[in-house]
Amino acid sequence: PLLVLEIILAFGILSEKITTNASASVRARAVGFLAQDDPSVTIQNVIATVSDAFKRHYEATEVLVVPDVVDEQRFPGVTENERLLRSWEWTFAKSPKFTIRLRDNIVHVEKGVVQKVDGTRRDLIGVPFPAVADDLLHI
Repeated sequence: PLLVLEIILAFGILSEKITTNASASVRARAVGFLAQDDPSVTIQNVIATVSDAFKRHYEATEVLVVPDVVDEQRFPGVTENERLLRSWEWTFAKSPKFTIRLRDNIVHVEKGVVQKVDGTRRDLIGVPFPAVADDLLHI
């Protein structure tokens, strides 16, 4: 459901111009930076430790071939679930509302669709946001 926000945040330059009611992420001090706790840690140590642990726990693992899960007879309801997960409603319509403040326009997006534009680009109203995301870079 957050794919719409993910698309615009990927642009980077727009991320500071977005206002949303979505839960804010808090950046960790330094994720995965082991040397901050133990300066003697090296990449080679980490690779060796992870490799050894993996070998100890999974050396005798058997390979399992997953059957075709899109088999309605074996897995009743799987086709409907696949349809739902590929739908507009699931992918975009559940995205939190947000506003993008650009130089001459303020674009308001709700449920994945541009609802309002304060500015010159009122032609975007009613258009699914993913269809105009690239265009917003040039506004």
